[in-house]
Amino acid sequence: MAEPVSIILPVFNGERYIEAAIRSVLGQTYRDFELLILNDGSTDRTLELCAVYARDPRVRIVDHADRAGITHRLNEGLALARYEWIARMDADDICHPWRIAHQMAYVSQHPKCVLVATQVHVIDENGRYLRTEGLPAAFLYYSLHFECCIFHPTILFQRKAILDIGGYQLPFAEDYDLFVRTMQRYRLGGVDEPLLSYRIHQKSTHRHLYREAYASASNEVSHRVWLSVCPDLPPASYLRAYQYDYSELHDVEEMQDCLETLDRFSITLLHLDNPNRHIPDMLYIWSYKRNLMLQQMAARLSPGKARRFIGKQMHKAPAGRVFPVSWCRLVWQKIRSHGISS
Repeated sequence: MAEPVSIILPVFNGERYIEAAIRSVLGQTYRDFELLILNDGSTDRTLELCAVYARDPRVRIVDHADRAGITHRLNEGLALARYEWIARMDADDICHPWRIAHQMAYVSQHPKCVLVATQVHVIDENGRYLRTEGLPAAFLYYSLHFECCIFHPTILFQRKAILDIGGYQLPFAEDYDLFVRTMQRYRLGGVDEPLLSYRIHQKSTHRHLYREAYASASNEVSHRVWLSVCPDLPPASYLRAYQYDYSELHDVEEMQDCLETLDRFSITLLHLDNPNRHIPDMLYIWSYKRNLMLQQMAARLSPGKARRFIGKQMHKAPAGRVFPVSWCRLVWQKIRSHGISS
């Protein structure tokens, strides 16, 4: 028998897109769910529009006159949800019809997994397709040590596990912080197909409206996860380079040390016990990341320096893997993820 799912949708002033978001949930092929809409003090027509759908017995609306912020509302949703499995949803995104069905099929096949992400179709403010993004699930564990590579509104998670780690905690980067704390104790997973249309627009909530605060909080989380593996933080310029920003690496020696620091970190990570550790996958994505960084660093050098830099570094690639430039570019196009750009 299928387990019911609670779908949590916090919203603040979402009148433009909220109806499309609700309709996409109500149109799920997986029928056993509740939709819990948490109105966070909206001052536009959001509540009025949501009320139209409350005639469906699966829809519950919790209205608040005052705004408390997304972290507070998400924890409220955890407390009010009727079911053990909870899916996230944002007021400006669109669920694909089979989203919940495919995620629940995944957890039935992977009973140790407590959080399941998916890939996304990125769309613009008018709903036009822009690109497909999202890392393959096998690479999430390694990649989360450098940046947030999971789309928050795609996740389905087990409530008990999330409550066990303390629920949502940070006012900004609450998603990245949750993913890191979850992966340190429980198995993560993912459906390697786009199951949600993720909308980018000028009034995107939270991460985009508070970009600087989110970036600062995200950096603090990435520092914490690095220190959980190695005792000392590398220079900030190295940490930015691991997110493919090389603007503060000015010479070959810095680039070489940055790559060697990545190697030491990755070797240590390989030896740490974790429910998500799968050495072949970790070796693969480490090798891929290192070779991609090598190419991008070399592109910033003069031709002569680039040849010497590549020649010196290629023999250091982990597990003897050296990938041709054309292959790396092709794979990069296929697994490009949110927050990781060339």
